[in-house]
Amino acid sequence: MRLFIAAFLPEETKDALSLYVESLRGLLRGVRWESREKFHVTLRFLGDVDESRLAGMSADIGSVVCDSDKLSQDLTAFACFRVRKTPGCWP
Repeated sequence: MRLFIAAFLPEETKDALSLYVESLRGLLRGVRWESREKFHVTLRFLGDVDESRLAGMSADIGSVVCDSDKLSQDLTAFACFRVRKTPGCWP
């Protein structure tokens, strides 16, 4: 199972990103855009993890997040990841 740790975005941030994505749709051909509901910030990609470890990892990560101060980060840049099946879709 491929896993990652993600942070959910505030609704107003997703609204702004949605508008930006809409402005890019006609400019970038061959791009498969995710829906607004899937917008998130990937904090750490964990890769392939055996399903038997999922419950323990979830509890460990949850306890770290709940015990930490509120996370706050200024989003000044973002990255897009190209799917290997579609080479050359980026300028």
